[in-house]
Amino acid sequence: MANKTLAFLGLFSYVLGVIGSNRSYFLLVIAGFLQIIFIFIAINRLWKKAKVVSRTLLGSFIIFAILYFIRISPSSGKLIITLLNIAYTIHLISFFWAIITLYMSKTTLQKTNNEEKE
Repeated sequence: MANKTLAFLGLFSYVLGVIGSNRSYFLLVIAGFLQIIFIFIAINRLWKKAKVVSRTLLGSFIIFAILYFIRISPSSGKLIITLLNIAYTIHLISFFWAIITLYMSKTTLQKTNNEEKE
C-alpha cells in the first residue's frame, strides 16, 4: 500500500466515523476498525522517518483510549470528560498530522533515494 493510499484510508475512516456517529452503529464500528488499522500502519511507516509524528500519534491514541475506557465507568466526573475532550483534540491533530505527513512523504522518500544513489 502506497503512502498516499494510506493517507486516503485515514481520511476515509475519519469521514466514515463522522457519518456513522449520526447514522448507524455498524458504520461507526467499521470506521473505528479502519482507524485502528490506519494508526498502526502509519506508526510503523513513520517510526524512522518522522519520529515526532509517529510518537505523538501513538501517545495520543493510548491516552485517548485509556480516558475513554475510564469514562465508561459510572463514577466518571467532569474532570474525566474535560481530559477526554483535550485528549481527543490532541489525537485529532496528530491524526491529521500523520495523514499530511504520509501524503507528502512519497516525494521526500524519492528525493532521499535519489540523493543516496548519487
